[in-house]
Amino acid sequence: MGKAQKIHPRIKTLLGYEENIPDDEFLKEWKRRSTQVCKPCWELKYCPYGPFVEQSPLLPPTRSEAMAHNDYLKECLATGQIGTTRPLDDETRKLYAEVIETAKEEPSILAELVARKLSTRDLFAQAEKEGKDPLEVLAPPMSGFEKYQVPFPLDEAEEEGKTIEITPEIQAGIQEELERMESALASGVEDNRMALDESRRKVFQAEVDAFNPEEYPEVIPEQVRGWHATSSVISVQSCLSGNR
Repeated sequence: MGKAQKIHPRIKTLLGYEENIPDDEFLKEWKRRSTQVCKPCWELKYCPYGPFVEQSPLLPPTRSEAMAHNDYLKECLATGQIGTTRPLDDETRKLYAEVIETAKEEPSILAELVARKLSTRDLFAQAEKEGKDPLEVLAPPMSGFEKYQVPFPLDEAEEEGKTIEITPEIQAGIQEELERMESALASGVEDNRMALDESRRKVFQAEVDAFNPEEYPEVIPEQVRGWHATSSVISVQSCLSGNR
């Protein structure tokens, strides 16, 4: 058996422990917490995306991943843009063509997508106004997630009856989405770039200024990564980086 991997202090602190807790004690306690958690999908036989998924603590990226992300932030600051460009694949091309065709008769099919984008924009504006890191507004961590139990109260009738009001702002956003997809089909290139707003500029600059590769683990032990992967946590960093 090979030598056990030393666990980086940042992994411990992000998961709610003191950074100097002995590795064996940390792994024992983490195993206890992660195996007693109640996954809603186990109880309901499907995944409802509860707090276990949406608000579990995020593990840090590995050192190589963090360095690549830092290079991306530097590029955003230099160009004043976030997002990327990539060739349009066949699957996306087919999807866009279908959406555009359907939207000619029913443009509201894009309303939910546009509403989410506008909501994210407003959250960044709120974070800037309150002087907070956008992460604190977008996804505040939940402590004691292993204590969460189902059933979770939900008025299904109320949820099913909800519709999105097509305001002038959402209507304009729908038109922008259609123009973006039409442009991608014409050029063969998916262009997700957009102007870097002031809120994220401040966050990006602060991250670049404070970046220290030594703060990131070279590897994450399988005992931690293996459990964490089952939660299907969607990293909020993607929200900060663009691709919206």
